[in-house]
Amino acid sequence: GTRVDSVADEPLLAPGLAGVGVTYDFALPAEPTTLMTARQGTSGKTVNRMLHINEAAQDLLFKLEAVRLVCRTSGCAQRYLTHDALNGLYQPRSVSLVGLTGLTKTYMALMLLAIAQTYVVYAGDIDLSVGAIVSLVNVVLVVLMDRWGGGGMSILAAMAAGLAVGIACGVVNGLVVAALRLQAIVATFATSIFFTGLALYVLPVAGMPAPAAFWRTYGGRFLDVPFVFYVVIVLAVLLTLMARLRLVTQLLTVGDDAQSAYQSGLPVTAIRIKGYALCGLFCALAAFCITGDTASGDPLVGGKMTLYSVAAVVLGGAALSGGFGTVVGSVFGALIIGLINSLVYFVGTPSEWQNLVQGLAILIALM
Repeated sequence: GTRVDSVADEPLLAPGLAGVGVTYDFALPAEPTTLMTARQGTSGKTVNRMLHINEAAQDLLFKLEAVRLVCRTSGCAQRYLTHDALNGLYQPRSVSLVGLTGLTKTYMALMLLAIAQTYVVYAGDIDLSVGAIVSLVNVVLVVLMDRWGGGGMSILAAMAAGLAVGIACGVVNGLVVAALRLQAIVATFATSIFFTGLALYVLPVAGMPAPAAFWRTYGGRFLDVPFVFYVVIVLAVLLTLMARLRLVTQLLTVGDDAQSAYQSGLPVTAIRIKGYALCGLFCALAAFCITGDTASGDPLVGGKMTLYSVAAVVLGGAALSGGFGTVVGSVFGALIIGLINSLVYFVGTPSEWQNLVQGLAILIALM
């Protein structure tokens, strides 16, 4: 094949390393078998090119990108530990097993919502209807469990219906944004109003109680271990498996450069729709958690969670322009927001100043 001795005039760099001046020396096979997108540029400006490279060069690029992801995620983890230490300073019980269990149970819904938002952001989109989807699934779940008797099988059936509702909402968002090619921020804002209207139609007044079997399971223990920790373990396994899915790589590719992805033969529209469907699925899971935590139905329960999910994604190191991010970072971002809210309360901030202080703290955390 052809041998490239030096590419110093146009250094091939991993994302975020433009201008470092690193060069690569590798042999290209006569018939390249791997096609991938690489970034190249100087002074921070990137231009995407489709390059045929051999497996050794591909492995090198992936390792450099992995280092960058680890650095971003570890920085978010450090901020989390800092806020956790501050909470422990003002309220020692907050870092005990009971305190960590309460924090996880309360903010599990936000963690799942941040994960949902991350998969959409991967592709360079955004979803301002995630909170409304949570509200809709919450009321559908509670109403169906109430009408079907509240037994074990009726709870499972209602949860299946809730998952279907969440995925359907995600598909609607995907069709509106990707198929109809409307601006994501405006289109999902419109669908959030629509989903909120549906939630109010299903349950006009908040307060319908969830069956005791549901919320006692979520807040209870199994083998003397809080049930929410089992949820965390299952979530970790699920995210590990999903990280290996081709869809995740495709979403990142589309977010990096949709035009190049389309020219390489990827079904960009279908990929974006799948991303929104995945977002809807995790919104439904978030609704299950918030139902277990509040033990009731509320058609407006997710209203404030939408922008929190976006903030968690940014705190986790994801780029809203797409093409970069980690779900682990988003989970840490959600936990940081939860710790900030707790810290504002523990230091004795007056109620009329709490929102202001929370906003300022989140801004400082972003710096």
